[in-house]
Amino acid sequence: MKRIRPSMFIKPKHTFILLLSIILPLLLDAQTITSDINGDGSLNILVIGTSKSINSGSNEFSPFQIRTELENILMDDLSLSLSVNVVAEDIYRTETLLTGIGYDWTGVNVDHSCHSLVQYYFWPTNRTSRIDNLKGEDGTDWDYVLIGADPHIISSIPGFYSLGVNKIAHKVVEGGGKPLLLMPWTKNVSDIGHFEEFTYRTANGTQTPIDIVPAGLAWNDLPSGKIDSSNSHPTPNGAFVSAAAIYSHIFNQSASSSDYVYDDEIADITHSTIGNASFQTHYSGEITFNSPYKSCGIIDTSLIYNHGGTSTENGILQGLQWDPPGTSMGCFTGSENPSIW
Repeated sequence: MKRIRPSMFIKPKHTFILLLSIILPLLLDAQTITSDINGDGSLNILVIGTSKSINSGSNEFSPFQIRTELENILMDDLSLSLSVNVVAEDIYRTETLLTGIGYDWTGVNVDHSCHSLVQYYFWPTNRTSRIDNLKGEDGTDWDYVLIGADPHIISSIPGFYSLGVNKIAHKVVEGGGKPLLLMPWTKNVSDIGHFEEFTYRTANGTQTPIDIVPAGLAWNDLPSGKIDSSNSHPTPNGAFVSAAAIYSHIFNQSASSSDYVYDDEIADITHSTIGNASFQTHYSGEITFNSPYKSCGIIDTSLIYNHGGTSTENGILQGLQWDPPGTSMGCFTGSENPSIW
């Protein structure tokens, strides 16, 4: 008598379901593993931005609502078997410091503000802790660090912006995390080409590899009915676009796959933009934007200061060499000195 095997009763439809039930968990596990860069069972993401622009009439690019929306997407993603920790870090900070200016050189209390990524990197107060944090060595081992910036600085001195991105990305990579460059935008739609060019130029010129999350391009692709207005920047929809763009980049799927419901149409448009951006050309030719930090073709290995002997020059030199009372540390002493403001 022929022996009947149990598998002989499995119909093709059942076979498909069986295979799907086997493959799907494997795919979800793969998604979890690839997003958990350090393999600690947690998805730790740091989002850097600024709550205040250096230009009082310009838009900030705040990380706080982006953090909230990204956390909402991740927490309601049932396919993600990792604990989730998303933190916002504000570039902006202020401090009053005795500074070597004034006729008698006794120093004057001056309010200093931090707006740029370079300032954020060098800012003396708590600098060791801040650098350790970027490296994932200050309590949280980051898988991803999103680097946003003041849009006005990108608009006016993109080379200075690039320098800051380089510094921060290097520390993130040094600590084993993955830096991601978050492309911001302004409320002026005509600026988008400039932000696209210098975001991609910056990423292509970094000393350490860095991927781009072109949230600004996704915002630009939204229909007019999805462009909301707000006193804050990004707007609520803009913050969701940024969060959805980050999610799409990390997981290669739309944020609409999460059970978090904000606006699935925005999520799907954003995912499409993120996918298409990697195949597009975002700039060409030499840099034509006129900036103080533009490469000028100088090949000299050293620059000589030409002192004409004027009182103004003497005053500047005294300020540079000034020591705060009670200290022996000048306020201008060289590369990566924490005393530099």
